Amino acid sequence: MHLVADTYGLDASGRQELLQHLDRSMRGGGAFVQRRADAGDPNFILMLKEMGGMKRYERRLRWWEESRHLFASALS
Repeated sequence: MHLVADTYGLDASGRQELLQHLDRSMRGGGAFVQRRADAGDPNFILMLKEMGGMKRYERRLRWWEESRHLFASALS
C-alpha cells in the first residue's frame, strides 16, 4: 500500500482518501453483486452460485474490518 501511494504521489490527505475508497468498496461490493443477481443478470447469478453466495462477501468484509488497521499503518 505504501508503495502504491508513493508511486501515485499521494500526500496524507490522498492516502486517507484511498483508505476511505477501500472502505466503501469493501462494504458495497457485495450489495452491488446482490442487486445485479436480484435484477436477473445471469452472469452475477452464476458468479454468486460458483463463489459461495453472499457469505463470500460477508467473510471479505470481516477480513477487511479486522485487517484495516494494517493497511492504514502501511499508508502512514
